[in-house]
Amino acid sequence: MHNEIIQVLFLAALSDGVLHEEEKIIISQYTKSYPILKKISSDEIKKELKNLSAKIQSGIDTKYILSGIKDNLSKKELETAYALGVELCCVNFELVPPENDFIKLMEKIFNIDKDTIEKVKGSAMLRYSTEL
Repeated sequence: MHNEIIQVLFLAALSDGVLHEEEKIIISQYTKSYPILKKISSDEIKKELKNLSAKIQSGIDTKYILSGIKDNLSKKELETAYALGVELCCVNFELVPPENDFIKLMEKIFNIDKDTIEKVKGSAMLRYSTEL
């Protein structure tokens, strides 16, 4: 599960084509303090980022990467991945169309229920003054 969460964090952060400073900071904080992620070494995170970059550079569409992630996570883990992905998209206080598209893609592929979507988006809108 840990590698899949790392993949979602980076996919969300890179969904607009730019890794913003706020995104770097929050990824760093999550990998240092989030219970399921703090067990992962920085070398493992670098390796995961390298593997993910190779997939993206070889032309593998994000929807296929997300489908692979879905196959390895439980419903609860998918909801966690979704919430963290939304967080990463909003953290720089600006949501651009590619980030919104990524969020919608996660909702579809991860089969996130409407109640969870409303809660996660509502929380993000309150914290980041971002319209989702």
